[in-house]
Amino acid sequence: MAKLFQPSTILAIITGTLFFLAGFFLFTEIDEPILATTAESEIDLVEVVEETKEELPSLPIEIPPFPEEEPTPVEIPEEIEPAPTETPVSIPIEEVAPETPTFIPKDLEVVNKQIQAALVNILCTATPLSPINSISGSGIIIDPSGTILTNAHIAQHLLLKDYPVEDSVVCTIRIGSPATDAYIADLAYISPLWVLENKEAISQTKPKGTGKDDFALLTITGATEFSSLPETFPFLPITFDDATIGGTVISAGYPASFLGADAIRRNLVQISAAGTVQDIFTFNQTTVDVLSLGGVPLAQQGASGGAVVRSDGSLIGLVVTSSLEESTQERDLRAISTGHIARSFTGQHGTSFASYAFGDIQPEYEEFTETVLPTLRDLLLAVLGKL
Repeated sequence: MAKLFQPSTILAIITGTLFFLAGFFLFTEIDEPILATTAESEIDLVEVVEETKEELPSLPIEIPPFPEEEPTPVEIPEEIEPAPTETPVSIPIEEVAPETPTFIPKDLEVVNKQIQAALVNILCTATPLSPINSISGSGIIIDPSGTILTNAHIAQHLLLKDYPVEDSVVCTIRIGSPATDAYIADLAYISPLWVLENKEAISQTKPKGTGKDDFALLTITGATEFSSLPETFPFLPITFDDATIGGTVISAGYPASFLGADAIRRNLVQISAAGTVQDIFTFNQTTVDVLSLGGVPLAQQGASGGAVVRSDGSLIGLVVTSSLEESTQERDLRAISTGHIARSFTGQHGTSFASYAFGDIQPEYEEFTETVLPTLRDLLLAVLGKL
């Protein structure tokens, strides 16, 4: 089997990208794309749950000058209120579980049930030894083998899961509504370009971004104490067709804007809502890369990594950003398209996203862990001043 992550290829990607990034602000695009947006707004990638560590500069490097082009940022929901410093455990809840809010017409209920079965909450809890903070986000199972698609700004926590000691960060996959501990998972893939361009986000309170390349894959590797592994996992199929303005979609995730840390552990529920694609945006003039969904109830913290699904039950987008007006009705929830994910993956690795993400990904996961993960981990540790 041809190596997907040749060391020389990874070195070339990292070297070339670092040469471009130094000297410009965080979200300068490397291929001079055009983000067609209607207005500028700042974004928050993640919300830290401890006091933000002092931001340290990345490793110095001399570069030749490059032309600047500033993409228009949008705002990503903050991910979690202060979370516990110990690994969460399943605790029997005596009170009545909260009802799962839905805003779904009857003719879409079958699709909504399929979404709810494949939707997961990703709760990453950092111990006091870890230099990073805890986070909660969403994800969607896209293959019956247990592969989860989520955002890179959530999955990056797994790059540091064993620093400075093993299990310094523990990420639990939770299912149901309210969410309960079900599985453990490892990082199977994270977009190297996203990490290279956004490595400072790990140490910032409110970093900015566009959502470009913000995707990652987790693979379920085991069950928690109170669960067991099924023979196959419920999943949503992916379509790489372009979305159209006015098309009906369901957005779903585990938002947590109005919950404290204990409520997130015990009473975090799914929210799903039907709506339409309000607008579409591009990173490079012609492709459909970002979907604007308007002020749906999902436009809250913690929804990052949630699903955007067509009325035929196929995944067409991954929730990534939202503006942060006073109410959810005033906000604009946005998702990167599955087409953007596929194009970005092929551009970085020269092979198809489907060939990597679907079926048994164990060989690809092992290769990524051996050849790419250590380099990306060291980039984050350099930003944190730990190297």
